[in-house]
Amino acid sequence: MAELQRTAPVSRRSRHRGKSRGKKKVIILSILLIILGAIFIYAANIAGKYNNLMDQISAQDPEDGVTDDVYGDSSSVKLPKVDSEVTTILLLGTDNRPRLGSLNTDVIMLVSLRPDPRSAVIVSMPRDTYMDPTGWKAGKANGFYAKARSVNKDKAYTYVREIFGEFFDVPIDYVVEIDFKAFEDIIDAFGGITVDVDMDMRYVDPTDGTNINLKKGRQLLDGKQALDFVRYRKSNDGTKESSDFERNMRQQQVISALVAKIKSIETVFRIGEVLDAAGANIKTSIPRKEIESLIRTYVGIKNEDIEFLRLEGTWRSPYVWPNKDSLNEIKQKLKDHRVPLQ
Repeated sequence: MAELQRTAPVSRRSRHRGKSRGKKKVIILSILLIILGAIFIYAANIAGKYNNLMDQISAQDPEDGVTDDVYGDSSSVKLPKVDSEVTTILLLGTDNRPRLGSLNTDVIMLVSLRPDPRSAVIVSMPRDTYMDPTGWKAGKANGFYAKARSVNKDKAYTYVREIFGEFFDVPIDYVVEIDFKAFEDIIDAFGGITVDVDMDMRYVDPTDGTNINLKKGRQLLDGKQALDFVRYRKSNDGTKESSDFERNMRQQQVISALVAKIKSIETVFRIGEVLDAAGANIKTSIPRKEIESLIRTYVGIKNEDIEFLRLEGTWRSPYVWPNKDSLNEIKQKLKDHRVPLQ
């Protein structure tokens, strides 16, 4: 009969090694569970913030029984599907600082978005541009939103869509209104933006709290500094003054910096702060499902797929008189941007 093989005794070191491995597995598993739990809590928190943001900024869907305050005559509303049609948005940056009590739109941009091939045309216009829209008294571009609200607050977005749509000879589908406070908070939530400051900027105005103090050069700006950068025009402390045309260039540089930020890994960890910053001071006439479609369709757009245009003109106090060739070129670019999908 074959001799039974004897099992070698397990050494204390081997037993200790086995226990150590078991402890390590438990520790690793615990860490993974903690991480997964943190991700779940973070995702739930972000989902709550996201839903709150959508409730705050989105408009009622016309299919749900829209009223005149957003779209005008609801019986003839035909809004684009942003994931399959060209969409045009009027972006207004409003100055609601308590000391001023003003609703002037010092930032005015027209954004044309095309989903296939994915691209955008962004037009900036000087705030002092002379406009003479049908049915309104002629004046500066930045005053028409305030005028529209004074006539009928509930129809203000409808009025400005018509006013600026006539000026650029293109149908405008939606309006997005961003208060300067939101602009500051969003930049801060992103951790600031890096831009090339084109000149030394120094201006102080105690009546409205303005205190601009920037040095020329490439640098990281926080929200307040970024707002100073795009708003700077006058100087009262030895620096060169700036024109509306230079302000438009800065606005577009900031948009490019924000597009780059949105695509960065860092933004994933700041998205909660960004949502909080956006909710309080942004208003739109865009229904929630179309906002979500905009995010899905354009969140990864590249800077090279965005064409920036600036309306040129001549300053003759108190207006910037638009250059006809520049305006006609912009109108044609906007029309061309729509052609492939017609």
